[in-house]
Amino acid sequence: MRTLNKGFTLIELMIVIAIIGILATVVMPSYRGFVLEGQRTETQGKLLQILALQERFYIDSFSYTLSLTDLGYAASPLDISYNDELAFKVTIGTCDEPTKYPDAPDITRCFIVYATAQGDQIDDGNLLVDNRGRKEHNFAGIVLRDWAGNDL
Repeated sequence: MRTLNKGFTLIELMIVIAIIGILATVVMPSYRGFVLEGQRTETQGKLLQILALQERFYIDSFSYTLSLTDLGYAASPLDISYNDELAFKVTIGTCDEPTKYPDAPDITRCFIVYATAQGDQIDDGNLLVDNRGRKEHNFAGIVLRDWAGNDL
């Protein structure tokens, strides 16, 4: 009489584990890239909110501010975190780059909002926006792009 063995052999289980391991190593870097891109996109929205708040501040005082606390935020610089991990540190600066702003405007006419990448977000790069329409994404210090992804 023949006996029927039920179940899986050790080799079959090892093959399944190996396939799962290979799939995980292929999928995880792509997943991480999508997470960083999502955090960058959300931070870009927050920078545009700061831009709008600066314009409201300008209407009241005829000058922009260098402090985020003047715009209603609790701290300046502002820390932006995702999942309890610091992702960006946001600051406001003056337009003092002579190659970008040849008229050398002061804080009453021009400002830049910087989002400096922190932690894992460093691999994705820094962001900046100004009140003259300049929007840059310094992709990991390698490629300078606008927010639409075009190389500058």
